[in-house]
Amino acid sequence: MHKCEILLCDGDYFGKEVRRLMGANIKKDLKIVALGDSITQGYPFDADASWVHILNVEKGFNIINKGINGDTLESMLKRFEKDVISLLPHMVIIMGGTNDAFDGYSISSMEYNLKEMIKKTRVSKIVPVIGIPIPVDEPGVEIKLQKFRNFLRNFCEEEKIAYIDFYKTMANECSKIKDEMDFDGIHPNRDGYRAMADTAYDFLIKILR
Repeated sequence: MHKCEILLCDGDYFGKEVRRLMGANIKKDLKIVALGDSITQGYPFDADASWVHILNVEKGFNIINKGINGDTLESMLKRFEKDVISLLPHMVIIMGGTNDAFDGYSISSMEYNLKEMIKKTRVSKIVPVIGIPIPVDEPGVEIKLQKFRNFLRNFCEEEKIAYIDFYKTMANECSKIKDEMDFDGIHPNRDGYRAMADTAYDFLIKILR
């Protein structure tokens, strides 16, 4: 298992909130949407390689994969009603920002789009979880992503939102994807996606037990 970095504010606040929204059979009945980009989708492989699919098939979760290759936080916000709210999930795992950083979006716009999605979860009574983006091998992009990751961690602390730190699972001491988990300096290989699945599993089991 790979160590999972989890923030649970106010003690067991997040787990209690999930259990409040759920009934007794939490793992079987919990409906989750994973909203993201290619790293949620499972690129460059098909969706069967994704961390989402691994959790569904091997661990018995009910997670709907709404990752789209090349997607930005702005695009995720635009499709949030269709791809998240209309599906009536109990929880949404939101992870993005990598394509925004590559495409030249400002940090402020990235923060805005993420915050707007969180507002929508509050109104719709969906429990939000933030996925911390994994590293990339492009130095200029990685600098921007590091700033965005810092914002995400601070925002989660302030707003009592749980997060899964996929970055710490995937990053080496040089803030690049670990060689054994790397496909192209941006995306995980199959072992990397399995490591991400382990991290997400550790997180879900801890809050649902």
